[in-house]
Amino acid sequence: MKRSYIEVAAVFLTALAFCNFAFAADNSGAEDAIRKSAQEFTDAYGRGDADAIAAQWTKDGEYSIGRDTIKGRDAIAKLYAGFFKVHTGSKMTVKIDSIRVLAPTVAIEKGTAAVSESKNGPPSSSDYTAIHVKQPDGKWLMVSVADSESPTIEFEKGLKDVEWMLGKWKAVSPEAKISLDCEWIANKNFMRLEISVEGDTGKIPGGVQIIGRNPNTGEINSWFFSANGGYGNGAWHHEDKRWYIQTEGVTVDGTPTSALNILYQADDNVVSWQSTRRMLGDTALPDVKEIAIERVKAKQ
Repeated sequence: MKRSYIEVAAVFLTALAFCNFAFAADNSGAEDAIRKSAQEFTDAYGRGDADAIAAQWTKDGEYSIGRDTIKGRDAIAKLYAGFFKVHTGSKMTVKIDSIRVLAPTVAIEKGTAAVSESKNGPPSSSDYTAIHVKQPDGKWLMVSVADSESPTIEFEKGLKDVEWMLGKWKAVSPEAKISLDCEWIANKNFMRLEISVEGDTGKIPGGVQIIGRNPNTGEINSWFFSANGGYGNGAWHHEDKRWYIQTEGVTVDGTPTSALNILYQADDNVVSWQSTRRMLGDTALPDVKEIAIERVKAKQ
């Protein structure tokens, strides 16, 4: 969320509070609850508990860092999990400058967050603005948080986690024969995966996939360009030997698509791929069953 949006939101909420000027309750309870939440945040940060940190946001909350906005509690948890993987031992201190209760269920918190003791990064600090909303159960959660600038910390770089994909691969399914060739590009900052497909009636449009890491979030992302003109992107999440790739795209005729692809590394020379939760516009498509992919040649 951009700073300008937060300022507009603050103006709107201030006007709302003015229209309800009869609201004159004691705000100390809300302020105490928000300060308690800030302490719980820093405690969870010190433990490296990404899920507990993300639980401070509403389910569809947003976190803006630099030029990127991470949307949703699950995505925020993944962001912090990736950070803690690289920056073990990190600690955070929070200095709250102000808490303004604008209405019985809305408050704005401003302050400074400082990070230190990371084994792989220098100390850093940034100003933040957080909008809190009181939930039906009485708990205050953040619906939006924005840092004034990108922290001077570095997430994991490079593509070491997926280097095993380099080389030539093949797969055979009842519908088609698939050839894949993965190689480094752009000074080994990205990988390019060429995909060729041959069916019973001849060659089927394949495509090109570019794989890289977002330097602001540390997440691996991919961009797919189909030979027939469609394209899409994917967000990669790693759990043990499985990669879960949430994709969104559009066909050549403008129809939106989405799917959850699962890539499983059985060993250095055998992987499997399957696709679930597939959508074409508003139509649900059947799952693509697991396909075995075998290495033909390792990349030299």
